[in-house]
Parts: sequence; C-alpha cells; structure tokens
Amino acid sequence: MVEWKWQRPGGAGSAGSAPAASRPEGGSKKEGGGKKQRESKPVEDLRGVRLQKARVSSRHNPEFTSVEIYQAYAEGARAYADYGDMMTLTEDLVKACALAVCGSPQVSYQGLALDFAQPFRRATMVELVREAAGGLDLEPSLTAAAAAGGGEAAAGLLAEAKTAAEAALVAHADKEVRSSISKVRAAPSVGHLLNVMFEAVAEAGLQQPTFVLEHPTEISPLAKPHRSKPGVTERFELFIYGAAGRATPPRRVAVDYDFITALEYGMPPTGGLGIGVDRLVMLLTDSASIRDVIPFPHMK
Repeated sequence: MVEWKWQRPGGAGSAGSAPAASRPEGGSKKEGGGKKQRESKPVEDLRGVRLQKARVSSRHNPEFTSVEIYQAYAEGARAYADYGDMMTLTEDLVKACALAVCGSPQVSYQGLALDFAQPFRRATMVELVREAAGGLDLEPSLTAAAAAGGGEAAAGLLAEAKTAAEAALVAHADKEVRSSISKVRAAPSVGHLLNVMFEAVAEAGLQQPTFVLEHPTEISPLAKPHRSKPGVTERFELFIYGAAGRATPPRRVAVDYDFITALEYGMPPTGGLGIGVDRLVMLLTDSASIRDVIPFPHMK
C-alpha cells in the first residue's frame, strides 16, 4: 500500500520523486438508463502536457499530499549522501511516525501485523523476481544487454529472456499472474521485461516493509546509473502491504538543459526522497480507503 521512491540523476543535480497518483483512465464509461456515454477528456497542465483526468480509487487520489527531502552532505568518511542514506532516513521516519501515532513500532493494518522495529528488508528487483518466479534469473541478460548497447545482440538476449519469463508465467498457479504473458511478449527491452515480471509475480507479496533496489535504467530516467552494475540504477522504493498500482503515464516534457547546467555548477550531488503522506496516514490509522484520510475527497 505504501510506496516511496528515491531517484538521483546523473551529474551534480538531483531530485526525489513523489509517489505516483492513480493510473488515469481513458475511454468511455457506460451510464445506465439510456444515458449517453461520458468520456474522460484530456486536460493540459501548466506545461502544455495533455493528461487524462484520473478517478479516485480506495488507494489513489489524483491530488495527494507529499513531502520531499533532499540531503547533500553525509556523515562519516563519505562526502555526499546517496540512496543508502535515504533508506536509513526513510526507515527512521516510518518508525518515529509509528511510535508517535500508535505508541508502538508494531502496527496492525487491515488485520496484518506490521513490524517496523526490525530492520527493513533490502532486496534488488532481480532477487525478488528470482524468488517469486521459480528461480528465473534475468540479471545475466540485463547485464549483457547493457553491454551490447542495442543491435542484434541485444535483440537476441531479449528474445531469450522473454522465452524464459513466459515459461515461468505459464507454470505459475495464479491465473492473474499468467495474464501478464502479453506484457512479457510486448516488452521492448530486458529492463522493461524485468519490471513486468516484478509487477506480475513479486510486488503483491511484499507485505512487510521492503526496500526494492536497483531498478532498470529503462524505467528510471531520472535516476543515477549504478556505480558498479550496468543496466540498473541507484534507486529504491519502499513497499508495505503489497502493491498499490503505482504507474503513471509517460509525459512529454521539454528538457531545460540550461537549468541542468546550472545545477551542475551550483548544487552538490544530493540524495532525495519523496513521501506520500496520505498513504502513510492510511497505514497508521488502519484506514482502508484514502477517502478517509484526505481533506477533500473527490466523490466520483
């Protein structure tokens, strides 16, 4: 339910990413009683980007409350903060909030006992897929594809990885998991394929606090490439109580290169963190719906 993200771009500049809003719905909605169909029309934000109006679900609201944190300098021998510092900060914040609101680091949410007293698990996306998909290991393909840099070699690696991933889904007992086969076949890269498999087989099982690390570069355009592992980034997401459907549609935004250059001169390498306050409040108050915790819920 709770999902927080950290992203650190290359160069001197950096930014944290706030939790995503609900997935906008396009198309039309049928109305009863012979009424006309009502379409969800696109709107434009201040940058001229066309967006779809998003509806509220029990866990999503198109307008959400968030807190962003940035840290430039680290304690100890290291000069600058990185995603490890941000994970430690995140863990400390969640524990402190649980103690302040609930009086204990043990919290019950919808009948599930969550333990914030223990160190939060840290696992890579590759590791979680391997555990949940019968040993499927996409790391060699991911590393080799990053080294190939495209072309026939990368295409061959992708085809082999798709075959292995599809076989893992076919063998899965859950029909809903098997429905992701079409997404596997459509994946344009090994990185996208890894993300598809993570969402299909691993995400929902992350009930206790878990930091998911090393997202593929293809799905992390704002994150810094990993310092020693090709094909992945220094990025984390915190999952609690399983998946919450975090995706947002891609947005076409003009890149302000002058601003990026200014950051390179004037801003040190910085760790960043975005926290979705509404979902944290849901968790700590045992609220099943986000409508119970936002000030002005959209009743649509």
